[in-house]
Amino acid sequence: MRPNHELIRGVRVYIAFSGPRQGPGRNRRTAARENRERVSVISKGISAMVASKGLRLAAFLIDGVLLGISLAVLVAAVFAMAAGADSDEAQVAFVVIGGLSGLALLFAYKFILELTPWRATFGKRILGIRVVAADGTEAGAGAIIGRELLYVVFSSISVVNLIFYIMLAVDEDARGWHDHLASTKVVKGRGPGASAA
Repeated sequence: MRPNHELIRGVRVYIAFSGPRQGPGRNRRTAARENRERVSVISKGISAMVASKGLRLAAFLIDGVLLGISLAVLVAAVFAMAAGADSDEAQVAFVVIGGLSGLALLFAYKFILELTPWRATFGKRILGIRVVAADGTEAGAGAIIGRELLYVVFSSISVVNLIFYIMLAVDEDARGWHDHLASTKVVKGRGPGASAA
């Protein structure tokens, strides 16, 4: 869905020139600053463009490749350490530690990266997309954590996982159950300190 640029300009102009509201304990400078803040919030919310399904799939594949390389390096390191161990118990310990480390990497990857100010994994960051709240404003940490926990739950159950990806494919804004339940969406934009894609 393309943004209505005339509407965007109209909202900005209306708020910017409607004049500061006066009231007890308020002055013109304070009201003008609040008007500028309202313009900023509404501009961000309206101009946030939903990331296409193709971009989200590409980001998913990039993340998969990066995770695959990381896991391959981890497995190679574990086998090297296990091979050099001087007892069967030490070898088992290395394998267990390696397995737990691999699981931690898989689960922590999205959690940690999407909790950064950029709200994006490496795949999303490369392609210039990020997670925001459903209204286009910044997503809070609680929403991000909830989104990722829901993703883990849905993707760990095969039948639910299939329905999850079907829903993601047919949804107009490419939002999965985890996005709808956490009130988030993925949009074009690189976040703080970077220009939008």
